Amino acid sequence: MLRHGRRLGLAAAAGAAAASVASLSAAHDGGSQPRAAAAAGLLTPAVISTTSVAPSPMAARMEGFIRELQAEICAAVEEMDGGGRFEADEWLRKAEGGGGVSRVLQNGATFEKAGVNISVVHGQLPVAAVKQMRSRNVALPEGDSIPFFATGLSLVIHPHSPMVPTVHEEHIRIPAVNSFSNL
Repeated sequence: MLRHGRRLGLAAAAGAAAASVASLSAAHDGGSQPRAAAAAGLLTPAVISTTSVAPSPMAARMEGFIRELQAEICAAVEEMDGGGRFEADEWLRKAEGGGGVSRVLQNGATFEKAGVNISVVHGQLPVAAVKQMRSRNVALPEGDSIPFFATGLSLVIHPHSPMVPTVHEEHIRIPAVNSFSNL
């Protein structure tokens, strides 16, 4: 059974992730290597830099931010677990652009399974989505082909003990409609 302090640590890590995503740090420049990830040797090539779309400074900044946050959360979960290590799998979205990194810890000392995943995707909104948004009076640029950019961070953490709460969180950032032209 986990000590009380370790239970609070998991809740604090999840809460910190939510707070960090909710308030993107203005100090993060998106061009520097994330500290925690670099220290742990966990960096993989930037997903949007492997596509044909040149990212805006905000898109690159957001990708850097969620990569750093993923590394920090994984490092904290590994430390709390006391034995397990995350395995990483990078994927690319072939039909349009972007991709992500799935990181999974399995059969750790404390956690049965933990997943900390990020995605950075872009492309064209489907015509049906554009029509539905317009039917709800969303102000969109002219035309049926509208670009989008989105980032996401997903946490699913299941401890071995049924006495310890699980964590399921999803944070997605899609820029305001008027910033579509600045992708």
